[in-house]
Amino acid sequence: MLRRLGLITACCLALCGPGWGGQTMRTAPFSFGETEFGMSRIGRIAIPEAVFGNGFAMRLPVRQEGALEQVRAGQSVLRGKSRTRRGAVLIDYYLLESNWRLTGGVAFGGGYTSFTGENLNLHDTSTGQQYTLIGSYEASVRPREMPMPVAAFGYRTPLGGRVQFNFDLGIQMNDSRLSLDTSEFQADPLFDRTDIEAAIRSFNDDQSLVTPFARIGFNIRF
Repeated sequence: MLRRLGLITACCLALCGPGWGGQTMRTAPFSFGETEFGMSRIGRIAIPEAVFGNGFAMRLPVRQEGALEQVRAGQSVLRGKSRTRRGAVLIDYYLLESNWRLTGGVAFGGGYTSFTGENLNLHDTSTGQQYTLIGSYEASVRPREMPMPVAAFGYRTPLGGRVQFNFDLGIQMNDSRLSLDTSEFQADPLFDRTDIEAAIRSFNDDQSLVTPFARIGFNIRF
């Protein structure tokens, strides 16, 4: 991930050109009529923006994501599809009225990743041995619905006409939890809910509370 973020940063700095971008981004006293469209590590995104002047602006990102996912819970690998719809309220401050900005705000909304599979590999907490439950299962990973903080450092520069180039590198707090439906396994003589709970705890404990992201987009002024 750090290598990817470094590569994106290098490409963006190359696009900025000599003098860290040449043409400086001057903020109008107030404008509301720009929308940014782009891609990030966490999905497609659209960002309406209002500029207040004195270096401050507000963005309202809305993103949608759908992707194939796989996660590890204990000794098992779960595979499924994710669906995410999430928004945010972000306040930007452009440093010394330059093209560089600091961003802070909160993200809200949610999504889920649903998994289905056959057979579940588990670790016996009493004997230390591995074994397999035969049957099918359903699982889901859902983030908490509470707002989560976001912080980022970014750059914006005009490309000519109504188009501007943007990029952001940042972090977002994350708090997702796994749930696992094992009703199909209960007839198996090896079934032990304690081992399943241990696998769920293993997954939840491995989740990072901070998710880094990189975003590239283009503003269009209407």
